[in-house]
Amino acid sequence: MMEDKIDHAMVKAINEIGHNLKIQTIAEFVKNKVIKEMLNEIGVDFVQGYAIHKPQPFEEILDLLSHNSGAS
Repeated sequence: MMEDKIDHAMVKAINEIGHNLKIQTIAEFVKNKVIKEMLNEIGVDFVQGYAIHKPQPFEEILDLLSHNSGAS
């Protein structure tokens, strides 16, 4: 998407179709901040991928969340 105008146009078009259908959109495999910013400019609602956080076991995420919620 960063280097290919056709990829960028396709992502933008799919996002617009989703929004016209009143569907929120999510982009997967967002691997860096540049792509994340491009998706934000296009108006994609949600992103997931290495630009957000590295994959980890669900149990570790739950443990992290339980420690953070008790820290107040």
